[in-house]
Amino acid sequence: MDADGVHLARRTTGGGAVFHSLGNTNFTLVSSRPDYDKEANNQIICGAMGSFGLDAAPSGRNDILIDGKKVSGQAYRLGPAAALQHGTLMLDVDIEQLPRYLTPSKAKLAAKGIASVRSRVANLKDFAPGITHDAICDAVTSRFFETHAGKVAGTCTDVPIEHISPEALAASDPRLRALYLSMESWDWRFGHSPDFSHELEHKFDWGLVTIHLDVVGGRVCRARVFSDALVPAVVDELEMSLQPDRNDPLHYSGVDLAASVLRAAEKAPEDVAAMLVDAAEFLVAAI
Repeated sequence: MDADGVHLARRTTGGGAVFHSLGNTNFTLVSSRPDYDKEANNQIICGAMGSFGLDAAPSGRNDILIDGKKVSGQAYRLGPAAALQHGTLMLDVDIEQLPRYLTPSKAKLAAKGIASVRSRVANLKDFAPGITHDAICDAVTSRFFETHAGKVAGTCTDVPIEHISPEALAASDPRLRALYLSMESWDWRFGHSPDFSHELEHKFDWGLVTIHLDVVGGRVCRARVFSDALVPAVVDELEMSLQPDRNDPLHYSGVDLAASVLRAAEKAPEDVAAMLVDAAEFLVAAI
């Protein structure tokens, strides 16, 4: 992801990972907790798609399907006073990219009777070629007003639509800016990950290498390297380069790990350096 310039964000709601691009439209529905109605919210979204002649229906806990294909995934957060329901609308996403960044468990795919993430999803443009981001936004807005017209003062046409930018939100309340900064931080995105171990194995031209990483709080706390390489020094140098430094924590990231290995390569003999460069390229691709 780092190598491809794909940014990783972490949300406060549940559910699995999603892939965002300009071919994907997002929606968020917020209400007081007593007024929260998941079924009504689903009907707003499905009804909006229905205005384009699409027969969309909720499925399972958080999917919306058309002809058995997932076109929307949703997640939720319910607090004591307020409720949030948000989700995706896949308009024109490059589906070929999805397997590169999304790897749902094989058990989850098997439970749904499908072979891969690509075979499970579809774009709205596959069913309504003329649909656009602006058009689906207008349809969701109209459906929202139709659903809630009787719950607000006056008629639905009396309720103004306010277009809000991230900059305007931040200016309106400094707490929003502070929240934004905290949620884009490395500690929020990775630091709360459960502790785990990861073993990577790769056959290079110069030997088979196995790298075992123990990760705590999103940082590598221990590394072991095993290899049948005929140049034992590469094993020692690679293992040393992957050890944590008390003053410079080694984040569990392909780019960070590779950078540490490349720093070791700069000081290593030419033959060992070439092998370390190979290992660094593998780490970027593997993590």
